[in-house]
Amino acid sequence: MMSMFNWDGQIVADVLHAQQIGEFCNGLIRDRAAVTAADLQQELIAVHQQYGQVVARYNQLADRFNRVIDEKKRVDAAQTEAIADKDRRIAELAAENYKLAAEKEDSRQSASEGWAKHHDALVEIERLKLKCGELLPDERKPDADL
Repeated sequence: MMSMFNWDGQIVADVLHAQQIGEFCNGLIRDRAAVTAADLQQELIAVHQQYGQVVARYNQLADRFNRVIDEKKRVDAAQTEAIADKDRRIAELAAENYKLAAEKEDSRQSASEGWAKHHDALVEIERLKLKCGELLPDERKPDADL
């Protein structure tokens, strides 16, 4: 599998290869008298082998890098999904909390109205008992007990 990353590696390896060939040629110029064709061939083979090793190592590193990037993307996607689930659940709980608060307020208001009606009914019962003579004024309960 050759990716853009590996292609860049080929360019880098080619530049390194050219540099090695340049150094080799400079060495040839210096030692021209002592170098035979067999020596040149042997040196060129060694340089090509080194070049092949550099390219192979670079491609291994590029493949490993691509696997790490793919794994990072997978982890990022899972994390994004988990965060979205958490945010959705928080929104649901906030809506439920708001609904419960509204129900609590309605219940409080209803209870308050009920107690007010209860108090008014007790006062009316006492007033009617006084009016009918069933209750003497000194037998009345204090308002705090109503």
